[in-house]
Amino acid sequence: MYPACWRGPTDGRRLIVPLYNARGELRSLQFISIRGTKRYLFGGEKAGCCTKLPTGGASLRLIVICEGWATGASLYEATGLPVLVALDADKLGHLSWELNDGE
Repeated sequence: MYPACWRGPTDGRRLIVPLYNARGELRSLQFISIRGTKRYLFGGEKAGCCTKLPTGGASLRLIVICEGWATGASLYEATGLPVLVALDADKLGHLSWELNDGE
């Protein structure tokens, strides 16, 4: 079974990917068209934000961190592990730093 964000949400033309900060607060959205064009919500926060592909209660002792929504969805499907997806490669370091409480 795919996570809810795998199939949507969508507006019928684009996949809408939510971006959350380390506290779990929704900070922005990414819109991916059927042609693969990616756009961000104007004025939305990206630094330290990610989207989450949950496992429905699995242990959080091991978390996969990757770049790109399609990569994250593939990793989730293949492993069943929790996946945090940074949507830009340059955000990976910031995301892992946030997960370690800035240490």
